[in-house]
Amino acid sequence: MTTKSSITRRSRSPVEIIVTILEACTEGGAKRTIMFRSFLDYRQVSKYVAVLAQHRYIQPSDGDRYFLTPKGEQALKELNLTLATLSNVMERETQALVTA
Repeated sequence: MTTKSSITRRSRSPVEIIVTILEACTEGGAKRTIMFRSFLDYRQVSKYVAVLAQHRYIQPSDGDRYFLTPKGEQALKELNLTLATLSNVMERETQALVTA
């Protein structure tokens, strides 16, 4: 038996997860904060944070907090714009199918 939540729930793309992590780091996010905001477990957050830090989108501060770098800020803006554009396109396409 499937529940309503399992029917309406969809998997997020890695890009959507990265956007959530970058947003959590805008004002300095600890791994725990990033976990809760991105709905990931510690292992998953650790992997994403390591890759984002390696590519200099985020950087650790003294302690366990991570902040966006200028490169990360630019990436977040561009990713949000891209996701919004894709969402608008999908909405128009869906509407066109419904009215056809």
